[in-house]
Amino acid sequence: MQTLHEFLKTIASGEVPPDAVPTVEELLARSWDSLKGAGAGGMKGLKLRGRTECLAWEPPLLTFRIERHGGTVLGSTRAEMHYWVVDVSAMTAVLQRTGRRQLYAMDRRLDVKPLAAQVSSAILKSARGHLWVKWLSDARVDVDVGKIIPPTNKRTTADRRRRFRLQLENDLAGTGWRRTEPMNRLRLERSDDSSLTQSSP
Repeated sequence: MQTLHEFLKTIASGEVPPDAVPTVEELLARSWDSLKGAGAGGMKGLKLRGRTECLAWEPPLLTFRIERHGGTVLGSTRAEMHYWVVDVSAMTAVLQRTGRRQLYAMDRRLDVKPLAAQVSSAILKSARGHLWVKWLSDARVDVDVGKIIPPTNKRTTADRRRRFRLQLENDLAGTGWRRTEPMNRLRLERSDDSSLTQSSP
């Protein structure tokens, strides 16, 4: 930290010059674990190298922002931004605030109702040869959810398929058909209760 402090004395107040950024990042990364509060938000010194943005020096404060990618691993279209204030003299690091950055366009919300309607209609009419419905017997079918809703990013795909399953169950409510397996190939079985009527949704 002392080495960093000495180096920063050679830099004018304001935004750190581009050619000095790598040095500041490296020295800050090496001393990061010695700063009080540096572990907030799961931050570690090794994550600083080559990743800080808007690095600025206003003695004794060094400020920057950094993009965190935890959400994108799960399929999010937005990255979390952390804004840090480091007091070089007091040897403290404060995660001042967080925000989000849109990395790329979000997928449009899929209307699952017409998709579920097609499937429920094929089932209730006992239609064979449907692309998405495989008949195992007169009272059992597999619905290929993977074909109906192809994968995009992990979070969006999971949400779409969940909404489709719920909509299909709603469309088939009271017809005797019920879900038996919560997998990509959604299995449905028909009850033998003759009091249940079958009608198109």
